[in-house]
Amino acid sequence: METCSFDKNEKEIFASELLSWYRREKRSLPWRGDCVGGKIVARTPYGVWVSEVMLQQTKVATVIEYWQRWMERFPTLNALALASPDDVNLAWQGLGFYRRAKNLHEGAKEVVSKYGGELPSSVDSLKSISGIGPYTAGAISSIAFGAHEALVDGNVVRVLSRLRGLAFDAKSPALNKTSWRLARSIIPPPPDTGDFNEGLMELGATVCTPLSPNCGTCPVRKLCEGYRQGEAATTSSEIPVSSTTSASNIRGGKVQSKLSFYTSRNPSSAAQQNMEEPPPTPDIGEVGRWVAARFPAKSLPKSETRHESLSVVVIEYRGELSQSSRSSKYLLLRSDSRAQGCGSGGGKLLHGQWAPIAIQEDSINDDEESEVRGVVEETTNKSALSGDLSKAAPEKKRKREGSDCNSAQEKCLESSVALVLGLSEGLLVKKEKTESLGDSHIDEEKGLFKVQAVGAPVALSHVFSHLTHKLTVHRWVLTSGDASDLIKNLPEGVEGRWEGIEGLVGGIGMTSWTAKVFFGALAGDKDLKREATDWAPWRELLARWKKAGLIKVV
Repeated sequence: METCSFDKNEKEIFASELLSWYRREKRSLPWRGDCVGGKIVARTPYGVWVSEVMLQQTKVATVIEYWQRWMERFPTLNALALASPDDVNLAWQGLGFYRRAKNLHEGAKEVVSKYGGELPSSVDSLKSISGIGPYTAGAISSIAFGAHEALVDGNVVRVLSRLRGLAFDAKSPALNKTSWRLARSIIPPPPDTGDFNEGLMELGATVCTPLSPNCGTCPVRKLCEGYRQGEAATTSSEIPVSSTTSASNIRGGKVQSKLSFYTSRNPSSAAQQNMEEPPPTPDIGEVGRWVAARFPAKSLPKSETRHESLSVVVIEYRGELSQSSRSSKYLLLRSDSRAQGCGSGGGKLLHGQWAPIAIQEDSINDDEESEVRGVVEETTNKSALSGDLSKAAPEKKRKREGSDCNSAQEKCLESSVALVLGLSEGLLVKKEKTESLGDSHIDEEKGLFKVQAVGAPVALSHVFSHLTHKLTVHRWVLTSGDASDLIKNLPEGVEGRWEGIEGLVGGIGMTSWTAKVFFGALAGDKDLKREATDWAPWRELLARWKKAGLIKVV
C-alpha cells in the first residue's frame, strides 16, 4: 500500500467514521449557529469568515467572546465596511496580530464595492479579496456555501501526517503540498463537505493534538499508519523498519515506500518465547506520545533569535505644566504603507495602529544584547509586579561608553524625532532631564518646540511571534510650542493626534505593545498614581497592565 494516499475503501470508512464522530461530539461554537452563553447568531458566510480570521494564531476559548462582541458591533459586511479604523481596532483590542483586523476591514470594503456586500462562493473569487488565502477561501466556500472544496490548516496537516505516516518537517512545503493533495482526494461530495472539513479540523484540535493525542477516542485510528507504527514500537521487543514517508522517498509525486518488517533486538529471543503467549496490550497513552514525537517531524530550532532595538518617545502635553497629570495628552502617530522609515507610529509591524514615536536602532543577536550602546538595563522590578507603581522606574542607570558617546546618542535621538515629525533641524530642542516638572513653565518662544525629559529611560521587552523588540522608553513633556502645530508637518502617510488616558483605553484600540510602552512611561509617576487612584480610565489602564503581566494587582 502507498501510505501517501487513501484507497477507495479507506476513503469511505474515513468519511463515515469522521462525520458520525463530528456530528456526535462537536463543540458548541457561536459561529456554527449554536447557542453559547444564551446567545444565538445565525450562521452566515460573513460570520464564518470572521471566525476563521480570528482563529488564526488565537485559541477557540479566547475567540468566542470576541466573535460575539464583533458580530454585535458589526452585524453585517456593510456595517464593517462603513466602520472607522479606530472602531475596528477597538473591537479587536486584545486579540493581537492587528493586521488581521485591517485585512478583514479592507476585505469588507472590497466585498461591498465588487460584490454588492455579499461574499462570493467560489474559491477563486474569495482569494481575490484582501486577507483571504487558500485555507480561508476553502473554509468559507465549503462550510458556508457547501461547495466541494478542501481546506488545510495546521490541525489538518497534523492529522494527515499521522494518518499516512508522513515524517516531513512540520513546516516544510513538501508536507503542505502533500496535505492539500490528500485533503482534496478524501473530501466527500455535498452536502457532507462542510461537516467533513470541520470534523477534520475538530479532530486535530481536540483529539489529534500536538503533544498528547488521545488515540483511544480517535474515530479513524484503525486507518492511522502512525498509530500502527507506534503500537508496534511500544509493545514489541522488535524494532520496526518503517514504511514511513518522508521527503527523501517521494519521487515525482509518487511514494517509493518500503514494506514494513521487523528485525529482532535479540536474534534468539523469538525462539526463547512461548509463541502461544498473547501479545502485550498497548499503552494507548504511550503510543500517542510516540506518534506525537515523530509525526510530523519537529522543525529544527532557529539558529538565532532576531531582536530589534527601538527607542520609544512618549511626548506629553498638559497645556499648563501646573495642571493635574490627569489632564495630560500624549502624542500618537499612525502610518500607512506610504510612510518612510520606522519612526512613524512604531514601525512596519504597527502600520495602521496608533502608537508613540519609535526610532529603530540596529538589530542585535542574543549574545550581543549586553553590548548595545545606550540601552537601559531591563528593570521591571518586584515593586512594579507587586503593584507599587511608584517604584517601577528603573533602578539601574543607563550604560555609558563615555559621556561623549552618550551625549551624541541623545542628540541623535532628538534629531530623529524631529525628522519623524517633519520638523526642520533645530526646531526641536530637548532640555536636561528632571525627575519631575517642578517649577518648570511653558515657554512662549514662537516657532520653536522645546521638550523636557522626565525621569530616567525605562527598558522593556516585547515578544512578537517572529522577533523581540528591545524597547527603551523615554518620556518627554512639551514645554514650548503649540501641541497642534507639532503635528502639522507630518510626512506623507503619517497622521497624528493627541489623546489622554481616556482615549488610550477607550478610543484607539490600544495594542499590547502600546500598553507596555505607556507602562514604561507612566508607571513610576507618583503624582499620577496619587491623583488617579479612583479614576476609571486609570483603573482600566492598570487592568491592561495586569493582563499583560506587568503588575500583579490593580
